[in-house]
Amino acid sequence: MRKKPSGSSAQGRRVEKSVKHIPDSQIDFSDIPEATDVELKRMRRVGRPASGMAKQ
Repeated sequence: MRKKPSGSSAQGRRVEKSVKHIPDSQIDFSDIPEATDVELKRMRRVGRPASGMAKQ
């Protein structure tokens, strides 16, 4: 398995230049099935939970 080139390496910078940015409005989502009610019910948020003590 090949390692993904880092953006900070020379090869990574070349790869970044060759990748064409596509706006969200041009992405075709028609082949992705809609989530069912059962799937939506099973989904959960991933990430750090809110601690209630945010920095101010």
